[in-house]
Amino acid sequence: MTPEEEIASGQQTAPQATSAEVFQRLAFTDELTGLRNNRFLKYRAPGIIIAARKARTSICLAMMDMDGFKKVNDTYGHQAGDTLLSNFGKMISDYVAKRGIPIRYAGDEFAALLYNMDKPNAKRFMDGFLRKVNEAKIDIGDGVSLPIKISIGIASYPNDAEDYESLFKRSDEALYTAKESGKNMVITYPDEGKLVAPGNISTLFPVEQMVGFDELFSELKLHTIDRVVGGDAQQEVSLVIGGRGTGKTRLLQELRKSAENRGLATIYATGIPSQKSPYVSLIKAVSEPLNHDQDLLKEIAVMLSTNERKELASSIPILDTLPAPPPSDEPEDRNTLVFKALTKILFGLLRKGRLLIIIDDSHLVDQSSLQFIDSFVSESSSSKIDLAFGVLTQAEGGAESNLSSLVRAIPKLAQKSEIYRCELKPLGELSIANIIYQITGHVKISAVSLRALATRSGGNPLFIEGLLKLAIERGLIKYDGTNWK
Repeated sequence: MTPEEEIASGQQTAPQATSAEVFQRLAFTDELTGLRNNRFLKYRAPGIIIAARKARTSICLAMMDMDGFKKVNDTYGHQAGDTLLSNFGKMISDYVAKRGIPIRYAGDEFAALLYNMDKPNAKRFMDGFLRKVNEAKIDIGDGVSLPIKISIGIASYPNDAEDYESLFKRSDEALYTAKESGKNMVITYPDEGKLVAPGNISTLFPVEQMVGFDELFSELKLHTIDRVVGGDAQQEVSLVIGGRGTGKTRLLQELRKSAENRGLATIYATGIPSQKSPYVSLIKAVSEPLNHDQDLLKEIAVMLSTNERKELASSIPILDTLPAPPPSDEPEDRNTLVFKALTKILFGLLRKGRLLIIIDDSHLVDQSSLQFIDSFVSESSSSKIDLAFGVLTQAEGGAESNLSSLVRAIPKLAQKSEIYRCELKPLGELSIANIIYQITGHVKISAVSLRALATRSGGNPLFIEGLLKLAIERGLIKYDGTNWK
């Protein structure tokens, strides 16, 4: 499916659309403007990115914010404000037309998802819209028309981001910079270096590129997504072991990105503090790929019973919009229904090809989720399941405690699988210098300062970033809006 087809798939109207599609359209539509809403952006944009990746084309996200909208509400009232938003929405819709899809994100924030358009073309396109807005006066009712100004921020896939979350973050950063730099302008995320709005350093952290873990990451891939499968290949279980702030989660997230870039299906489960109800971690994890991939959701939905759907509906609300089989008269308890549903979902994912399952913060994951993974993977005849656990070590003589607990929770896998331990060590001075370079681009630090930073942080990436943030806040490292000094 192309990006255009992915976008169009949720836009049918009667008489072509089924009742379920009409219901889904209403869920994705802003009531005031008739544009798509932030729910559409959250659940459909990831699928559009996947389609763009397969089609090897560009997607741009332009985030927009009205300048001074609050004054309209305060001066003319909320009804006038709503009229302004509605008419502005029509203006965006008419301009974007067949080049993408307009969205009302929240309040006076709008967006345009532009397909088959690289960043320079998107900049020219939105510059044209800004000129159109500046030349217009928008009706707010009672014979009153007002001029308006807007700020626009643009980022592109794949130039600036590898996934929807990064694309949204960077277009939002560009929008923030536009507003902080004078408003009524279009700002694009830079091709090189970090974009920092005047007076705001929060966009610098965390450092997104992994630093100091290249060899470990290569080894981790050799035991997961790069390993040979098929034939007599033995199941492998990778354990990524590290303390707080050592980069354990960052490494696992990077593994996930690498897998998705290759087209592998992924499940990323993480422990939820104080949430130990059966299967809560795994239900949340499987909901993500299903919410993001409408074709996959429809394929798997036909395999689920009505009662199984009901147990998953709170995490996968779109299930309620799809045609369902008649309910079964046979009573089953919740745990049985969820177990059956999870089994069908994982088999459905495996039909797509290879599957990577990541369980981060395994000490917080509910036992039912761990037992399910233990049973499903160890008893599966497929060798196409890659498995990695994130294990948080504890201080003062308890480094193996969480690891031992995990091994007890997955006895079948522990017995029949080859175990690979990926242990994260403190970063050295060279890696710390690289982190500074990733943030500032070129600022050099003396050997004495570098040694002090390594000593005070203990080589912990999270602590290093914290100390750098403190140095920037205190003016020891300065950014003047253009350069670091």
